[in-house]
Amino acid sequence: MRELRTERLRLRPIAESDVDAYAGLRGDPRTRVYSRSGVPVPPEQARQELLAACTSWRELGYGHWVISDATDGFLGVIVVEAGGLDPRVPDLGWIVVPEAWGQGIATEAARLVVADLLTRTDVTQLTAYLQAGNTASRRVAEKIGMRLRERGTDSSGRELEVYELAQPRLETERCVLTPLRLADVDEHAAASGRREDAVRDTRLADDHWRRHGFGHWAVRDRASGEFLGVAELHFAGPGIEGIAADEVEAGWWVAESHRNAGLATEGMRAALGDLWKRGLADHVKAYIDGTNPPSERVAAKLGFTVRGPGIGRFGEPMIVYEVRR
Repeated sequence: MRELRTERLRLRPIAESDVDAYAGLRGDPRTRVYSRSGVPVPPEQARQELLAACTSWRELGYGHWVISDATDGFLGVIVVEAGGLDPRVPDLGWIVVPEAWGQGIATEAARLVVADLLTRTDVTQLTAYLQAGNTASRRVAEKIGMRLRERGTDSSGRELEVYELAQPRLETERCVLTPLRLADVDEHAAASGRREDAVRDTRLADDHWRRHGFGHWAVRDRASGEFLGVAELHFAGPGIEGIAADEVEAGWWVAESHRNAGLATEGMRAALGDLWKRGLADHVKAYIDGTNPPSERVAAKLGFTVRGPGIGRFGEPMIVYEVRR
């Protein structure tokens, strides 16, 4: 069974055995305040919705996700259903049991689902339809990277806000940044000259984007599309003295033929700006070999300051830098 996890949540595709929990969620008046009808969903209608979601999984490769805690306690559902005529642009929603409101569960779960959809499937864009007064859902939408597209009314005449999220893409004056994927391995290898590193980096990046909704960015020339380098942002993990495993680590490299042109600074500034904007971290660390003046200059331009000595993953002495939001 496909599964997505965080430290406290477990997500899996909805199944027919979830009918009682799902019907209870949809029938709870507290979860229906900002729905189109505003009234609880009858059990039979909830069952039909669940069966449709199961069919969507079989036919489209996506559908509703059940959110559970570490002990398999039911916490709610992330809704993913085909919207309009294009299955590549599904509708996204979230319903959490009222007892778990205010704990960031919808945001944490939705971020996982979005990353999965944009990396595993042919989905290119997501849409969320929110009632105008639903400030809690508006915050979730914004935290997972969605942006307000338009305002209107639904079939009941209630004010509606339409949010959308497309495949991540950042643009600067000279560069375009997109998530580094497995398919980028050959371009990475050609630009870096290190095939082994390219295989490792693309695997790490693809997994990190899927799990956390951010990661390494491929940096390309805006005009020609040439692969220029990578702007790295990822949880450090174990093995670095001076950077905790759950802190975000930054790194950067540019193809030798394009160095000393400010491209590393330009790409990393865009990547950090996206991280700050989405509220995914309040600080970022980096470690740099004391004999690497170019990287020291990039770090300084980005606002990093020295935090002290550290030791890298292979026992090498390093200097730890930090920049705060």
